[in-house]
Amino acid sequence: MHSQAVAMGKKNKGKAQAESDDALLDAAIAESNEERAKLEAAAAEAKAQADAEAAQPGQSSGATIWGGTLNHQEVVDKLDMVPVFNIIRLPDRAMVPTEDDFGITGEPSGCWYFDHEDAQKQLERMQAENPSLQLALETTSLGTAFALSEGWQPVPDNAPLRLQASRGGLSELPEPPDPLPDVLRERFNPRTGPIPLLGVDGFRLGNGSTPLFFGIVDLVRTWTRDTGKTKEEMPSLTLVDLRLIVARMLSDEGQDWRLLTFCAARKSLEYAAELHTRDVDLGDEPPPLE
Repeated sequence: MHSQAVAMGKKNKGKAQAESDDALLDAAIAESNEERAKLEAAAAEAKAQADAEAAQPGQSSGATIWGGTLNHQEVVDKLDMVPVFNIIRLPDRAMVPTEDDFGITGEPSGCWYFDHEDAQKQLERMQAENPSLQLALETTSLGTAFALSEGWQPVPDNAPLRLQASRGGLSELPEPPDPLPDVLRERFNPRTGPIPLLGVDGFRLGNGSTPLFFGIVDLVRTWTRDTGKTKEEMPSLTLVDLRLIVARMLSDEGQDWRLLTFCAARKSLEYAAELHTRDVDLGDEPPPLE
């Protein structure tokens, strides 16, 4: 199955359904824990800085600071900065279902891996069991993968899909991420397991945005580089699930979600570029996403 970009059209839902969805999300957001509170504080601080900068001399007195929820396409666009990886069959480049490494569903499904090393190990196991198969790795943007796996975009034959966080990244966490509230577990794809995001309270990038990272290594590298401090001086980490952040981007009008940045693992960006170069060199580059 070729990866296809998601162009989310505007669809009018019944008022009752919309109110029901809002109520469910409101109930989930009410269960925010200490880590989520830290994230909100960081985002609020970033917004306050943006407000202050807009009010400086030379700025238009009528300038408006944007705030409010994002729609599905805007969420997809934010996530698209992060690459994920899946196994394909050659020569038709069809997506190959894989076994669930975490035993969440117990059935094969099309999977996008955050860590290309996890995908490569799965590919090697499948290749050893089926030597006649020609398999390869493909890179896809996270926004497209998330939208397809969550049913925001129709999937051919209703093929089961999922996302899988880095096994190594999960093992490096100081503690496992909190499970999603029940109401959100019911709302999101049950085949997808925890997808932890990490941040540091009050830390912002040079452009003023609040970064969230998919692994500790990249967070520590960026924080120490930008602050000039040592790892030992780093404050406590914020840990939150990607799906909770997505739910809040779609429902919480109290934050300026433009100030949030998803930071891909450096090794993932490098490997995605390597795969792209390989496809171009072989003359087998997949069609552009539309």
